[in-house]
Amino acid sequence: MILLSFGAYQRSSWLCPWSQTAAGDAVAWLKWLPARPGRHILGDTLPALGPALLVAGVIVALLLRNLQRTSRQLQAERAEAHHRALHDPLTGLGDGALFDERQADALKTLPPGPSRLALHCLDLDSFKPVNDTLGHKAGDEFAIIQPGISGPDWPADLANCNIAAIRQPFRLQGSRVQIGISIGIATAPDNASTDVDLMVRADSALYQAKAGGRNRCRFFSQACPGAGGPADLNQRLQTAFVARGAA
Repeated sequence: MILLSFGAYQRSSWLCPWSQTAAGDAVAWLKWLPARPGRHILGDTLPALGPALLVAGVIVALLLRNLQRTSRQLQAERAEAHHRALHDPLTGLGDGALFDERQADALKTLPPGPSRLALHCLDLDSFKPVNDTLGHKAGDEFAIIQPGISGPDWPADLANCNIAAIRQPFRLQGSRVQIGISIGIATAPDNASTDVDLMVRADSALYQAKAGGRNRCRFFSQACPGAGGPADLNQRLQTAFVARGAA
């Protein structure tokens, strides 16, 4: 006798007793498995799909590497262009635009109290004959921003160190060269509170240093502000034009 009553459903298949004894014990089972065409499709396509996925992965990895390389190159070129825009091509020092930016930031964050910042205007002495003789077309005016000073001797110490270093002779294209440097110093906030005034006063002190014999440093002084110097004359002309409404 064959009994076909459905039993438990396990894993998408039907399992039922196919034959039983008189006592009701199962002697055979009938198991039905549903058709799964997807397995056959995967079995047929996986051998070809594996290499294709591997090739696609390699292509994606190469594209990502090229993109990263291009991105790094663009960042390096952008940084180099930014550096060239703010630095002198001959010396590698910051140019006027970078100087103005740094000086404005230093004055903006200047803490209260006595002199906390010094501006050094430097002019190389006897440098024009070097340019004329050796053919160098280089400027000979520089400036140093010295923030965070906490003593009146700090600016003078830095200036004297620079004077001593510049005075050391060196050889240039087989010739022995020795030059000097004059330095004018103005401090903030006691001498000036704006970048323009600070530069004018440091330049006036530089004029006094050069007029006093060169190869030395001078501090700006209200008692002797460098009357007659180029910066002082320019400042007075600007003030006069503004007062007459011509500026």
